[in-house]
Amino acid sequence: MPEETGAINLACLQHGCVDWQHRAWNADFYPHDLPPEWRLDYLANEVPLLAVSNSYRASSQPADLAEALQDCQDDLSVYFLLKADDPVYSQAQCSQWLAAAGKHLAGILLYAESQAAAAWIKQAGGKVKILQHQADYQQVQAIMSVFLSQSGEQACGLLTTCEPQDLRSIIALMKQLARTASEGCLLLAGNPPPAGLLRELPQLIHLAGY
Repeated sequence: MPEETGAINLACLQHGCVDWQHRAWNADFYPHDLPPEWRLDYLANEVPLLAVSNSYRASSQPADLAEALQDCQDDLSVYFLLKADDPVYSQAQCSQWLAAAGKHLAGILLYAESQAAAAWIKQAGGKVKILQHQADYQQVQAIMSVFLSQSGEQACGLLTTCEPQDLRSIIALMKQLARTASEGCLLLAGNPPPAGLLRELPQLIHLAGY
């Protein structure tokens, strides 16, 4: 379990989501007349963080990500989410994906060291921040996976929940995240991440800070 430091100021907790090309979001999140190529730019106006999972990488190319990020705000931060059962990429492929994120690259969220992760770590070369999975915290209808940087100063929480959401449980998990590091962020996961909850996160983060 991560050591509890109680240092994250929840009022400053950045938030975002995993991936953005969710079919259900065509009706629940994006304006109906929004061209597909503008969706990431639209999301970047709503949240400052994005995690790119293998679901996106398996159906796209690094050039697609680079093009999608081209018109996004400079302050959008991008993480790559790696699971133990992700396919093994060559070092060249990992390098291309990391380069595609460009100035937006914030780090790698690593569930476990594995053959799939080895090439990513090698290409990161100490220049890209790696946050490794440390623990899972569970509440009613929600689970928070916590990733920590090697220094232990930065934490990222991956929140997965189902309908209907138990908001008290989500706030409790945010407070749990706040006890693990001095800096932190929160990413909403799911298939797809609940669009309504994504919009409510700023208010919930505010409530969790009190």
